[in-house]
Amino acid sequence: MPDLELHCGRTSFSRDGIDVSYYDPEGNVLNHGFKKRYLTWLKKRGENIIYLGDGLSDLEAARQADHVFATGHLLDLLNTHSIARSAFSDFYDLLHQVRLL
Repeated sequence: MPDLELHCGRTSFSRDGIDVSYYDPEGNVLNHGFKKRYLTWLKKRGENIIYLGDGLSDLEAARQADHVFATGHLLDLLNTHSIARSAFSDFYDLLHQVRLL
């Protein structure tokens, strides 16, 4: 998948543990709303959004995506809210389904 864009937090490791920092598309630090901010930015670019998630923190962004692949708690939440989604069990299953889109 050579055109795949991946947006995630940046980690740094120290003796005290792992620190994760989140930045918006312009490089500004975000204290909350990272996933939703990137999804909004990608939508403004006219991108088709395929969103992958597994938990409560993915719900707001998943609601705005064009297609959602969900597992775990997110799958249960989307079922409860009757939001269209595809379930996946592991990344091999996910890769197979994405190739069918």
